[in-house]
Amino acid sequence: MIDFDYASRQMTCVWKMAWNAPGWEECIDRSVEGVFRSFWALFFTAPVVFAGFFSLRRAAHRIPELSSVTPAEISFAFSAAAEFVSYLADWGASLTALVF
Repeated sequence: MIDFDYASRQMTCVWKMAWNAPGWEECIDRSVEGVFRSFWALFFTAPVVFAGFFSLRRAAHRIPELSSVTPAEISFAFSAAAEFVSYLADWGASLTALVF
């Protein structure tokens, strides 16, 4: 189950870490349970990824210079499936890189 309070606290800590704000080391959950709970971030980032996907398809259809580009020519179902698979592969590759 997703705990939205926990997730928002951890995302705040990550932003503090990104900006090197003081105190980020104490607020981030580095326990084993915290690492496994962080996999829920996949669901928080998915809407942003797919909003970019829909924006690209819309731009490819509306801009004359892009109308012959591949995103405008491929069927929606196929390109959405390809986007989903590439999103999961990218997520998995990122986790693999962190492990090694």
